[in-house]
Amino acid sequence: MFIKYIPFLFFVFLFSGEHAFSQCCSAGSPIGVGTYAGLVAKNNLRVNTFSRYTFSRDYYEGTEKLPNPILVDKSEFLFQGVMLSYGIIKRTAIDAEFGYFYKKSQKYINGASLEGNGLSNGVVMLKYGIFHSDSARMDISLGAGIKYPFAKEPMYVNHVKLPIDIQPSTNAMGYTAQLFVKKVTAPFKSSFYLVSRYEYNEPNQDEYQYGQRLSTSLIYEYSFTRKFVAMMQARFEYTGKDINKDKEFSHSGSKILFISPLVLYSINCKWHLSLTGDIPVYKYYNGTQLGNKFSVAVNLTRDFALKKE
Repeated sequence: MFIKYIPFLFFVFLFSGEHAFSQCCSAGSPIGVGTYAGLVAKNNLRVNTFSRYTFSRDYYEGTEKLPNPILVDKSEFLFQGVMLSYGIIKRTAIDAEFGYFYKKSQKYINGASLEGNGLSNGVVMLKYGIFHSDSARMDISLGAGIKYPFAKEPMYVNHVKLPIDIQPSTNAMGYTAQLFVKKVTAPFKSSFYLVSRYEYNEPNQDEYQYGQRLSTSLIYEYSFTRKFVAMMQARFEYTGKDINKDKEFSHSGSKILFISPLVLYSINCKWHLSLTGDIPVYKYYNGTQLGNKFSVAVNLTRDFALKKE
Protein backbone atom coordinates (compact mmCIF):
# COMPACT_ATOMS: atom_id res chain seq x y z
CA MET A 1 0.00 0.00 0.00
CA PHE A 2 2.92 2.34 0.59
CA ILE A 3 3.87 2.38 -3.13
CA LYS A 4 0.80 4.33 -4.21
CA TYR A 5 1.82 7.22 -1.92
CA ILE A 6 5.34 7.57 -3.39
CA PRO A 7 4.40 10.26 -5.99
CA PHE A 8 2.83 12.39 -3.26
CA LEU A 9 5.81 12.01 -0.91
CA PHE A 10 8.18 12.82 -3.78
CA PHE A 11 6.24 16.04 -4.43
CA VAL A 12 6.37 16.99 -0.74
CA PHE A 13 10.10 16.27 -0.55
CA LEU A 14 10.87 18.48 -3.57
CA PHE A 15 8.97 21.49 -2.30
CA SER A 16 9.52 21.33 1.43
CA GLY A 17 11.95 22.36 4.15
CA GLU A 18 12.14 23.53 7.72
CA HIS A 19 11.93 27.03 9.14
CA ALA A 20 14.57 28.59 11.31
CA PHE A 21 15.29 31.45 13.67
CA SER A 22 18.35 33.45 14.75
CA GLN A 23 19.21 36.76 16.28
CA CYS A 24 16.82 38.00 13.64
CA CYS A 25 16.47 34.92 11.45
CA SER A 26 19.44 32.56 11.35
CA ALA A 27 19.74 28.80 11.23
CA GLY A 28 17.90 26.36 13.46
CA SER A 29 15.04 23.87 13.40
CA PRO A 30 12.01 24.70 15.52
CA ILE A 31 8.75 22.82 15.03
CA GLY A 32 5.94 24.01 12.85
CA VAL A 33 2.37 23.93 14.17
CA GLY A 34 2.48 22.77 17.80
CA THR A 35 -0.54 20.49 17.61
CA TYR A 36 1.25 18.20 15.14
CA ALA A 37 3.95 17.41 17.68
CA GLY A 38 1.97 14.53 19.20
CA LEU A 39 2.15 10.84 18.40
CA VAL A 40 0.64 9.17 15.35
CA ALA A 41 -0.96 5.73 15.56
CA LYS A 42 0.94 2.53 14.74
CA ASN A 43 1.51 2.02 10.99
CA ASN A 44 0.29 5.55 10.23
CA LEU A 45 2.30 8.22 8.42
CA ARG A 46 1.72 11.93 8.96
CA VAL A 47 2.97 14.31 6.27
CA ASN A 48 3.12 18.00 7.20
CA THR A 49 4.49 20.66 4.86
CA PHE A 50 4.43 24.43 5.32
CA SER A 51 5.63 27.67 3.75
CA ARG A 52 6.77 30.47 6.06
CA TYR A 53 7.65 34.11 5.37
CA THR A 54 9.43 36.15 8.06
CA PHE A 55 10.22 39.88 8.02
CA SER A 56 12.63 41.70 10.35
CA ARG A 57 13.24 45.43 10.73
CA ASP A 58 14.21 47.88 13.52
CA TYR A 59 17.11 47.52 15.92
CA TYR A 60 16.70 46.85 19.63
CA GLU A 61 18.83 47.17 22.77
CA GLY A 62 17.16 45.11 25.44
CA THR A 63 13.48 46.00 25.11
CA GLU A 64 14.08 49.45 23.60
CA LYS A 65 13.65 50.05 19.88
CA LEU A 66 16.39 52.28 18.45
CA PRO A 67 15.27 55.30 16.39
CA ASN A 68 17.48 54.59 13.36
CA PRO A 69 18.85 51.51 11.58
CA ILE A 70 22.52 50.76 12.19
CA LEU A 71 23.64 48.50 9.35
CA VAL A 72 20.73 46.46 7.99
CA ASP A 73 17.57 48.17 6.71
CA LYS A 74 15.51 44.97 6.55
CA SER A 75 15.87 41.20 6.56
CA GLU A 76 13.49 38.54 5.28
CA PHE A 77 13.30 34.87 4.49
CA LEU A 78 11.00 32.48 2.66
CA PHE A 79 11.15 28.89 3.82
CA GLN A 80 9.52 25.59 2.87
CA GLY A 81 9.43 22.87 5.53
CA VAL A 82 8.40 19.25 5.84
CA MET A 83 7.80 17.01 8.84
CA LEU A 84 7.23 13.28 8.52
CA SER A 85 6.04 11.17 11.46
CA TYR A 86 5.57 7.39 11.40
CA GLY A 87 4.05 5.21 14.12
CA ILE A 88 6.50 2.33 14.56
CA ILE A 89 4.72 0.47 17.34
CA LYS A 90 2.06 1.39 19.87
CA ARG A 91 2.91 4.69 21.61
CA THR A 92 6.20 5.04 19.70
CA ALA A 93 6.89 7.14 16.60
CA ILE A 94 9.86 8.40 14.63
CA ASP A 95 9.93 11.90 13.12
CA ALA A 96 12.02 13.46 10.38
CA GLU A 97 12.23 17.20 9.67
CA PHE A 98 14.04 18.98 6.85
CA GLY A 99 13.69 22.12 4.79
CA TYR A 100 14.85 24.60 2.20
CA PHE A 101 15.31 28.37 2.22
CA TYR A 102 14.16 29.81 -1.08
CA LYS A 103 15.40 33.18 0.10
CA LYS A 104 17.28 34.47 3.12
CA SER A 105 18.35 38.07 2.61
CA GLN A 106 19.56 41.31 4.16
CA LYS A 107 19.28 44.73 2.59
CA TYR A 108 21.70 47.29 3.99
CA ILE A 109 21.22 51.01 4.57
CA ASN A 110 23.84 51.80 1.90
CA GLY A 111 21.67 50.08 -0.72
CA ALA A 112 23.71 46.87 -0.99
CA SER A 113 22.16 43.47 -0.33
CA LEU A 114 23.15 39.85 0.25
CA GLU A 115 21.01 36.77 -0.29
CA GLY A 116 21.45 33.09 0.44
CA ASN A 117 19.39 29.96 -0.11
CA GLY A 118 19.70 26.23 0.39
CA LEU A 119 18.94 23.32 2.67
CA SER A 120 18.72 23.95 6.40
CA ASN A 121 19.45 21.44 9.16
CA GLY A 122 17.52 18.18 9.36
CA VAL A 123 16.17 16.50 12.50
CA VAL A 124 15.51 12.84 13.35
CA MET A 125 13.58 12.30 16.59
CA LEU A 126 12.21 9.28 18.44
CA LYS A 127 9.02 9.94 20.44
CA TYR A 128 7.34 7.81 23.10
CA GLY A 129 3.97 8.20 24.81
CA ILE A 130 4.61 8.03 28.54
CA PHE A 131 1.01 8.61 29.62
CA HIS A 132 -2.47 8.07 28.17
CA SER A 133 -5.80 8.24 29.98
CA ASP A 134 -9.23 8.04 28.35
CA SER A 135 -10.94 9.08 31.57
CA ALA A 136 -8.69 12.13 32.05
CA ARG A 137 -8.66 12.79 28.29
CA MET A 138 -4.93 13.43 28.50
CA ASP A 139 -1.82 12.37 26.57
CA ILE A 140 1.84 13.05 27.38
CA SER A 141 4.80 12.16 25.18
CA LEU A 142 8.55 12.75 25.22
CA GLY A 143 10.97 12.93 22.32
CA ALA A 144 14.72 13.13 21.74
CA GLY A 145 16.85 13.26 18.62
CA ILE A 146 19.70 14.71 16.63
CA LYS A 147 20.08 17.67 14.28
CA TYR A 148 22.36 17.22 11.30
CA PRO A 149 23.63 19.67 8.66
CA PHE A 150 23.17 19.02 4.96
CA ALA A 151 26.38 21.00 4.42
CA LYS A 152 29.38 21.45 6.71
CA GLU A 153 30.81 24.31 4.65
CA PRO A 154 29.44 27.87 5.03
CA MET A 155 27.77 29.41 1.99
CA TYR A 156 29.57 31.87 -0.28
CA VAL A 157 27.89 34.07 -2.90
CA ASN A 158 30.14 35.63 -5.56
CA HIS A 159 33.14 34.59 -3.43
CA VAL A 160 31.73 36.48 -0.41
CA LYS A 161 31.01 34.51 2.75
CA LEU A 162 27.45 35.21 3.88
CA PRO A 163 26.92 36.69 7.38
CA ILE A 164 25.87 34.34 10.17
CA ASP A 165 22.29 35.62 10.14
CA ILE A 166 21.65 34.57 6.53
CA GLN A 167 23.55 31.28 6.41
CA PRO A 168 20.92 28.59 5.64
CA SER A 169 22.46 26.05 8.04
CA THR A 170 24.39 25.91 11.31
CA ASN A 171 26.90 23.63 9.48
CA ALA A 172 27.17 21.58 12.67
CA MET A 173 25.58 18.69 14.52
CA GLY A 174 23.11 19.28 17.34
CA TYR A 175 20.65 17.66 19.72
CA THR A 176 16.99 18.21 20.55
CA ALA A 177 14.42 17.11 23.13
CA GLN A 178 10.67 17.67 23.28
CA LEU A 179 7.71 17.45 25.69
CA PHE A 180 4.13 17.27 24.42
CA VAL A 181 0.98 17.39 26.58
CA LYS A 182 -2.61 17.29 25.29
CA LYS A 183 -5.73 17.77 27.43
CA VAL A 184 -9.21 17.50 25.91
CA THR A 185 -12.08 19.19 27.73
CA ALA A 186 -15.76 18.22 27.74
CA PRO A 187 -17.78 18.21 25.53
CA PHE A 188 -14.77 17.49 23.28
CA LYS A 189 -14.95 20.79 21.38
CA SER A 190 -11.85 22.31 22.96
CA SER A 191 -8.33 21.16 23.84
CA PHE A 192 -5.22 22.53 25.51
CA TYR A 193 -1.68 21.72 24.37
CA LEU A 194 1.70 22.29 25.98
CA VAL A 195 4.68 21.89 23.67
CA SER A 196 8.21 22.48 24.90
CA ARG A 197 11.34 21.94 22.81
CA TYR A 198 15.04 22.32 23.57
CA GLU A 199 17.85 22.52 21.01
CA TYR A 200 21.62 22.48 21.42
CA ASN A 201 24.15 23.11 18.64
CA GLU A 202 27.75 21.96 18.45
CA PRO A 203 30.44 24.36 17.12
CA ASN A 204 30.92 24.28 13.34
CA GLN A 205 34.24 24.13 11.50
CA ASP A 206 34.68 27.91 11.93
CA GLU A 207 34.37 27.41 15.71
CA TYR A 208 31.08 29.30 15.72
CA GLN A 209 28.39 27.82 17.97
CA TYR A 210 24.79 28.97 17.71
CA GLY A 211 23.08 29.56 21.05
CA GLN A 212 20.97 26.91 22.75
CA ARG A 213 17.26 27.43 22.36
CA LEU A 214 14.19 26.65 24.48
CA SER A 215 10.70 27.20 23.08
CA THR A 216 7.54 26.62 25.13
CA SER A 217 4.01 26.96 23.73
CA LEU A 218 0.59 26.93 25.35
CA ILE A 219 -2.14 26.37 22.76
CA TYR A 220 -5.91 26.56 23.04
CA GLU A 221 -7.95 24.85 20.31
CA TYR A 222 -11.69 25.14 19.67
CA SER A 223 -13.61 23.10 17.06
CA PHE A 224 -16.55 25.06 15.67
CA THR A 225 -17.40 22.18 13.31
CA ARG A 226 -15.68 18.98 12.16
CA LYS A 227 -14.14 21.01 9.35
CA PHE A 228 -13.32 24.35 10.98
CA VAL A 229 -10.97 24.79 13.94
CA ALA A 230 -9.48 27.91 15.53
CA MET A 231 -6.41 28.03 17.77
CA MET A 232 -4.56 30.62 19.83
CA GLN A 233 -0.95 30.07 20.83
CA ALA A 234 1.27 31.88 23.31
CA ARG A 235 4.91 30.91 22.72
CA PHE A 236 7.96 31.97 24.69
CA GLU A 237 11.35 31.52 23.04
CA TYR A 238 14.64 31.75 24.89
CA THR A 239 17.79 31.81 22.77
CA GLY A 240 21.20 31.74 24.46
CA LYS A 241 24.20 33.71 23.30
CA ASP A 242 26.26 32.43 20.39
CA ILE A 243 29.85 31.42 21.09
CA ASN A 244 32.61 32.46 18.71
CA LYS A 245 35.91 30.67 19.29
CA ASP A 246 35.14 30.05 23.00
CA LYS A 247 34.01 33.64 23.58
CA GLU A 248 30.38 34.69 23.98
CA PHE A 249 29.08 36.88 21.20
CA SER A 250 27.49 39.72 23.19
CA HIS A 251 25.10 40.84 20.45
CA SER A 252 23.19 37.55 20.35
CA GLY A 253 20.53 35.75 22.32
CA SER A 254 17.02 36.89 23.14
CA LYS A 255 13.77 36.35 25.04
CA ILE A 256 10.64 36.76 22.91
CA LEU A 257 6.94 36.16 23.57
CA PHE A 258 4.77 35.52 20.52
CA ILE A 259 1.00 35.42 20.12
CA SER A 260 -0.01 33.21 17.20
CA PRO A 261 -3.62 32.92 16.00
CA LEU A 262 -4.37 29.98 13.69
CA VAL A 263 -7.35 28.87 11.62
CA LEU A 264 -7.62 25.34 10.21
CA TYR A 265 -9.96 23.93 7.57
CA SER A 266 -10.37 20.21 6.97
CA ILE A 267 -10.97 19.05 3.40
CA ASN A 268 -12.98 15.80 3.33
CA CYS A 269 -11.61 15.11 6.83
CA LYS A 270 -8.33 14.04 5.18
CA TRP A 271 -6.38 17.15 4.20
CA HIS A 272 -5.92 19.82 6.87
CA LEU A 273 -5.07 23.32 5.64
CA SER A 274 -4.14 26.05 8.13
CA LEU A 275 -2.99 29.66 8.18
CA THR A 276 -1.09 31.15 11.10
CA GLY A 277 0.90 34.26 12.00
CA ASP A 278 3.50 35.08 14.66
CA ILE A 279 3.17 38.47 16.37
CA PRO A 280 5.92 39.32 18.89
CA VAL A 281 4.35 41.08 21.89
CA TYR A 282 7.47 41.14 24.08
CA LYS A 283 11.10 41.30 22.92
CA TYR A 284 14.35 41.39 24.85
CA TYR A 285 17.61 41.29 22.88
CA ASN A 286 21.12 41.02 24.33
CA GLY A 287 23.27 43.86 23.04
CA THR A 288 22.11 45.49 19.80
CA GLN A 289 20.20 43.32 17.33
CA LEU A 290 17.81 43.46 14.41
CA GLY A 291 14.34 42.50 15.67
CA ASN A 292 11.72 40.21 14.21
CA LYS A 293 8.57 42.07 13.11
CA PHE A 294 6.19 39.30 12.01
CA SER A 295 5.92 35.99 10.19
CA VAL A 296 3.09 34.15 8.43
CA ALA A 297 2.80 30.49 7.44
CA VAL A 298 0.53 28.22 5.40
CA ASN A 299 0.44 24.59 6.52
CA LEU A 300 -0.89 21.38 4.88
CA THR A 301 -1.18 18.05 6.72
CA ARG A 302 -2.51 14.58 5.99
CA ASP A 303 -2.38 11.23 7.80
CA PHE A 304 -2.03 7.98 5.83
CA ALA A 305 -2.92 4.51 7.15
CA LEU A 306 -0.17 2.42 5.55
CA LYS A 307 -1.26 -0.94 6.99
CA LYS A 308 -4.56 -2.09 8.42
CA GLU A 309 -4.49 -4.04 11.65
